[in-house]
Amino acid sequence: MNLTTIRRTGALTGATLLSVASLTVGMSTRAEAATGTFYYSTGSGQHLTITNPPPSQCIFLGNAVVIGATNNTNALATLYTDNNCTNVLTQMSPGTQWSAGFWGTGAHSVQFSG
Repeated sequence: MNLTTIRRTGALTGATLLSVASLTVGMSTRAEAATGTFYYSTGSGQHLTITNPPPSQCIFLGNAVVIGATNNTNALATLYTDNNCTNVLTQMSPGTQWSAGFWGTGAHSVQFSG
């Protein structure tokens, strides 16, 4: 290997590392909170809200069963039948509503994702 080949290899390696570093710096590793309000109603008649919910966090909705919800956030809301976000009930796109219906299964927790 001569000196010219070593310089070219070094220049290419340096350019590659610089490209990877700039891509890494440009990528955000922190998820942003959803913007907006998630409205939900319980079987006992309570009407509650969650404003600007945190991303990827399981939110327990209380001891009363949730029977209806409106997702006025900019994130996908996933409702679960259990308290710890394990058993998916349904997913709600931004701007949608959900109802358990008569004798339907209610929700106990929710999680938001971008």
